[in-house]
Amino acid sequence: MRRDKPNWVLAAQPNNGGSESEGKPATFGFLGLTHIRGTTRKTGRFIVKRQTIRKRLAAELKAVKGGTPASLARPSPASRAVVALGCPRLVQLSSRAGQYRPSERLPQSGPSGPVPHSPASAPNADRALGYFRKQPMAQRVALMRRRLVKLSRILRDKDRFLATAWCVWNGMAFESWARALDPVLWNETLDVARRIYRDAALIIPGLPITGGRQGAIGGGGCDVRKLYFLARLVKAEVIVETGVSAGYSSRAFLEAIQANGCGRLYSSDLPLFLTREQVGCMVPAPMREHWELLYEGDSINLPRILSAVRSIDLLHYDSDKSVRAKEDVFAMIRPKMARDGVIIIDDIDRDPFFRRVAARWGGRALVFRNVGVVGLAERRGSGMNA
Repeated sequence: MRRDKPNWVLAAQPNNGGSESEGKPATFGFLGLTHIRGTTRKTGRFIVKRQTIRKRLAAELKAVKGGTPASLARPSPASRAVVALGCPRLVQLSSRAGQYRPSERLPQSGPSGPVPHSPASAPNADRALGYFRKQPMAQRVALMRRRLVKLSRILRDKDRFLATAWCVWNGMAFESWARALDPVLWNETLDVARRIYRDAALIIPGLPITGGRQGAIGGGGCDVRKLYFLARLVKAEVIVETGVSAGYSSRAFLEAIQANGCGRLYSSDLPLFLTREQVGCMVPAPMREHWELLYEGDSINLPRILSAVRSIDLLHYDSDKSVRAKEDVFAMIRPKMARDGVIIIDDIDRDPFFRRVAARWGGRALVFRNVGVVGLAERRGSGMNA
């Protein structure tokens, strides 16, 4: 045998002069596998057997038992791009860095305790937290199904595909932007978000909306951190929102009004999947004194709201997703918007409407995943631009 061969090749060669009594066959680790010298059962011919390295297998099994495997938690650059197009709510690709940002998730602990997804956050509410305690495999299957459905919609609709690509290209990480702008307010925002999501873990399960049960038919969730932070930042006195559902956004705005010490929220909703009693169920009774909720739909509710206010400091649109409905609402709202008013539009990755609004109303648009903001840069000055 040539002695200039690599050691790992030599280690795999059969030891014809040896015997079973001399010990176990030689093994070595390579490319994540343990290579074992052996022979076939029938002919006794030399072969190299392979199996996963034991310590790596044990680590992966431990990770699967505790949650998502580490290999799934660190997507490759190619998979990040596909997931971003298929589900921009879950992955943020910065136009500058183009990196996956796991810090976009809420911290697992803090001054107010663990977030709702932690089993310790509500030990006496096992039934209410049942939705949040599914087996990891079931979560991954459901998530993959939602991604495939959304990706198929994007690929079938040219406008939606272009809008999604535009959001990915121009988007920025909200957490990085907010933390750099006002770190104290950002920490306050995280505390409020933990409190809201803890309440949601007890209230939302069982409702026919997102987060309520498997196969839900209605939407309802949102990133309350964005809404609370922006409402606190601009200290809006008159806030108008379209689309309430269970009241995540309403709760965030009312928390901001309470922290600001002034303001009033006007909400327009049309109950489709929830009863009137269930609409806004996330808002506790003490906060409702600063809230006016109407149930007849935007075409009826908004004229009533506009007749009751002098101007609007902050508008959050999250109701009818059709372009025609958005055009009608904004034509109605524009005369009442304050000169330095801020507009927040959700689900801007569905059509080019937000780009037209940004160009028509002037100013630089800020894109945070699938949420667009107009008017904030002008109100706060050039230092806001990230």
